[in-house]
Amino acid sequence: MYAFWTSNGVQVALQHTETGEIHYSYCNSGAGGPIFPVDKPNVLPTQVTVRNGTALAGVGWWGGNKVTASLFYQSSDFAIINGYYECNMDTGHLVRKGEYYISKTADVESVHENTGLSAELLGSTAGYRVFYHNADKEVKMLSYTTDTDWSDGGTVSLDTIGGFALASGHTSKGNMSVAFPRDNQNFEAAQFVNTTKDKFWQLESYPHKLNGSFTSKSPAKKFHISSQSNGTLPAWDPTKMQSLAMSMDSSAARSVFYIGTDKKLHQVAESDDGSWEVVDSPSDTYWPTADQVGGPMALTFQQGTGEVWVFYQSNGTLMQLHQQDTMKWATAIAVPTTNVTATSAPPTSTPTTAPTQSPSPANSGLGTGAKVGIAIGAVAGVLAIALLVWCLMRRRRTNPALGKELPNTPGGHISELAHTPVTHSHTPMADAKRASGGYYKMYPASPEAAPAYTSRVEADDQLGHPPVTNWGMQATPAPRAPAASNAPPLIYELPN
Repeated sequence: MYAFWTSNGVQVALQHTETGEIHYSYCNSGAGGPIFPVDKPNVLPTQVTVRNGTALAGVGWWGGNKVTASLFYQSSDFAIINGYYECNMDTGHLVRKGEYYISKTADVESVHENTGLSAELLGSTAGYRVFYHNADKEVKMLSYTTDTDWSDGGTVSLDTIGGFALASGHTSKGNMSVAFPRDNQNFEAAQFVNTTKDKFWQLESYPHKLNGSFTSKSPAKKFHISSQSNGTLPAWDPTKMQSLAMSMDSSAARSVFYIGTDKKLHQVAESDDGSWEVVDSPSDTYWPTADQVGGPMALTFQQGTGEVWVFYQSNGTLMQLHQQDTMKWATAIAVPTTNVTATSAPPTSTPTTAPTQSPSPANSGLGTGAKVGIAIGAVAGVLAIALLVWCLMRRRRTNPALGKELPNTPGGHISELAHTPVTHSHTPMADAKRASGGYYKMYPASPEAAPAYTSRVEADDQLGHPPVTNWGMQATPAPRAPAASNAPPLIYELPN
């Protein structure tokens, strides 16, 4: 599964376990929350064959007039693919603009056939970071900027892993973090360190600490873990874990989420002093029981406000868990499958055939007096109903508290709670400013932004052709300008 946040709402998708298709929420769902159709699912259009069982990762942004999605998945030949999509805001469907063999472009040594995937979008020029596993089960990174194209971003950790789940998060271009299962008792977290002299990943583990200071440059044989434990991870089994997720709150404190062997969602949070501790799980009202042990899940967060959205399946239904900006969890809800606010046409009634009756004798009808009585009663009934309706309408227009009649409110709606007109408006730019909470810098992007690019290995050109090698010998192509739009796209970039 993947989920990502934009100022125009949250997007979510999952892979169908039987067909291998990627089903996604309407990309025009808006700030009201994702809408995930079930009867007629939105199937992601892909040119490559997606590996059934692939990990999924996705990032996206709102460009002022449409949502753009940059998605990552594994092909059936085990390459890492980047699919670039734009939303048709009328239909809510993602339109494929290109697919790229980014692991071949970066000329990485290998990709594990069961690799995990996690992605971060750092900005229009800083680009993407995609985390994956190589054939030796080491955690590695792919990097893309507008200056370099896709390249091998090096090693995150050479330490052992206990499973292929991967999680990541960031609060700025320099503040990135990755988490993964280390063994059957611990997870490991890597924090990016960028100094004037060096760049590396600092490693730590929980609940057993690493016995020493280890980084992405530490050889695998050097790793040792302490026998002393700071607790236990409840229902932890990385061999059955399909997903791991990370969030960062407004103070940049990290949290790691997973679904355990008890089918419950669990959270481990970072404290102010940098230590980790298991968080007590709320009741099923807020965190319902998942359908699968270690089942798939997706998480996205808005670091500026502290909001978190978690998605997984419970009782055969895709559920949304939402931590509000008050840092409290709202009641979990089923993700709508249709737009419940849309006005639908009344159902067309199917005419029924009346049973065949035998002709009645001519004298079997009502007498004249009975007919007159019925007519008079009907007229009286109509008058009574009209009087009742008039009384109700007059009562509705009266404010019970003041005993005065409310003024007419053309273009608004009478709120029965506030007794004031309610109007509805939606301004994406204002919403973006409110949602940013001061943590995001918003600026008009250049034509090279988005980041739109022409990768050296496009999936369309590779179908049925042998792979091309020696990408490092080729010149980096000029970035591809995005299609013309009514307004330049807006990118949300985090400060350093």
